[in-house]
Amino acid sequence: DNGIKLFDITDRTKATLVNKNSTANAFDIIPNGNSFTAVIPGGFSNFNIVNDSIQLVGKLIYK
Repeated sequence: DNGIKLFDITDRTKATLVNKNSTANAFDIIPNGNSFTAVIPGGFSNFNIVNDSIQLVGKLIYK
């Protein structure tokens, strides 16, 4: 299943999928408070997490 997934891990015995964004397939995620940068094929995407939704803020693609 492709995309970035947001999980609720309040219950450490069971992760619950809260939301999913299929805008980008990430190789790595760099968290920063309520936002994160995803390393994607050919560049980076920046996302915000607002009210359990994943919102694309912008991206930088190498040419």
